[in-house]
Amino acid sequence: LWHIDNTGATVQGSGTVDADMDVDSAWTLTTGDPNIKIGLIDSGVDTLHSDLRANLLPGHDAVSDSTDGYPTPTYPNDGHGTCCAGILSAVKDNNLGTAGVAPGCKVLPVRAFYYIQLSPGNEPLPYSTAEAFADAIGWSWSEAGADILSSSWALPDEFIGLLPGG
Repeated sequence: LWHIDNTGATVQGSGTVDADMDVDSAWTLTTGDPNIKIGLIDSGVDTLHSDLRANLLPGHDAVSDSTDGYPTPTYPNDGHGTCCAGILSAVKDNNLGTAGVAPGCKVLPVRAFYYIQLSPGNEPLPYSTAEAFADAIGWSWSEAGADILSSSWALPDEFIGLLPGG
């Protein structure tokens, strides 16, 4: 996670040394609060992931209401939400993969999109509806009591023309 301590190493993309979030400095003040709930609106989170499980709350599936926030792994891209959850709140100092920027906070995994393959040989693209995103956002704050919403998704330009009215 180069955003915590960017050393400019090759494994970090040979970035600029110290072009990071100074998370280690922030951790001298706080690592988060377990009463703070982050609604992670994404492709779902691996709710059994050993580096995340302790910081996950019950989730929601705004797409099909069948996974409680767990992704449906039809493509490798479906791990996007799990990666985002790790950046947010992977458990710190547990001798596993990484540490999140706020490992003291809790995450509400909310599945709002999934990936579809439009044609063989092309990359799968994220797919959702306005209704699914509205449900994801509404559930996060009104039913689950999220204090923060985290969203790191976008609709690719090449997908816009495929939508009705696009």
